[in-house]
Amino acid sequence: MKSLEFIKEKLVFNNPNTPVEIFCKGQYKDYHIRGQAVELSYYIYDAKLNDYVYTIYRLILLVLVNDKYQRELGKDIGFLSHFGIFFGNTKKEFLNMRNDYDLSWAKEIKKQDKQPLREIIESIKKDRNPTLMISMNKVNIMENTYLNECIKAKKDIILLSMDIYLNRVKSPKDGHLITNYPYPKRIFPLPAFYFSRKSKFEDEDVLDWFNDLFRTVYFRFDYNYLNEKEYNRILGDIGNLSYEWIKRKKLSGRFLKSLNRLNKSIGDRTDHFNDFCYKFLDDLVDDLITHKQIARCQFCGDFFKYRQGKKYCSPQYEHKDCGKKARNRKFYAKHRNKILQKARKSTKELRALYKERGIKK
Repeated sequence: MKSLEFIKEKLVFNNPNTPVEIFCKGQYKDYHIRGQAVELSYYIYDAKLNDYVYTIYRLILLVLVNDKYQRELGKDIGFLSHFGIFFGNTKKEFLNMRNDYDLSWAKEIKKQDKQPLREIIESIKKDRNPTLMISMNKVNIMENTYLNECIKAKKDIILLSMDIYLNRVKSPKDGHLITNYPYPKRIFPLPAFYFSRKSKFEDEDVLDWFNDLFRTVYFRFDYNYLNEKEYNRILGDIGNLSYEWIKRKKLSGRFLKSLNRLNKSIGDRTDHFNDFCYKFLDDLVDDLITHKQIARCQFCGDFFKYRQGKKYCSPQYEHKDCGKKARNRKFYAKHRNKILQKARKSTKELRALYKERGIKK
């Protein structure tokens, strides 16, 4: 979705502990487009650097919400800056709520502080993240089964897209940015370190965050296309392959079998939470292809070990001749009319012969 790149460029976090609220001019089928971006900070041990690094990821979430969603939220704005809750369908509505909240909070602080009320309010506002406005032409909404079913069911909130990316990496010792980090744009180390059965790296906060993410989508967005067990299985399977690649930098036959098996298990990615989970696999595959470790068969879609110029699975290595099947398909496509004409003629002649000899078929 082209809006995600635009959002990435415009995001500003004054307070990384609260989300940036995203709004859109225009509506889609009586729904407002709303969004949030949050920062996620984790420690990961890097064998190459022989040290821990502090990784900061950003997650962008876009949803469709209607007026009924806002009525259901009511005026309890205690969760005004809470991930997964979207107060205000428009920027104006949200800012009015936030100003009222800041004033109420400032008055409570004033009871314990001699500072002028205006100074307290200004101090609170400095800690607020600026909102982000995107135009309708930046949002490329693709109609699909999931979206159409949700709109038909008149759901109050509909998941539109989810994206996660590594924004920066810091040294935990001095807080300086690490510019030569081995995976400057990669997200697959996340499931590698936190979901792989082989990883000894443990952080309950990370696992809790991913569990909370599922519950937010499942319960708050009324999402029932992927259950929690399957969610954890997907991240675990991707994590195992990712961890093996990070640690060994060498592919085995078993690795390729597991990769192909996982790739074939991918179901419908038109529902955006399922698609979000498999983005970690997409990223791993992209890294493997970039390092010329694997290539994808242009006929069956399976992966095989990279060999320069090789485009298809072969009988020698993968025990199937996809090259021959591809040539046959190409030949048929090129001579389709002649082949069909010949087949029809043969069928007609055969039926005439059956009729002549009194054979009933």
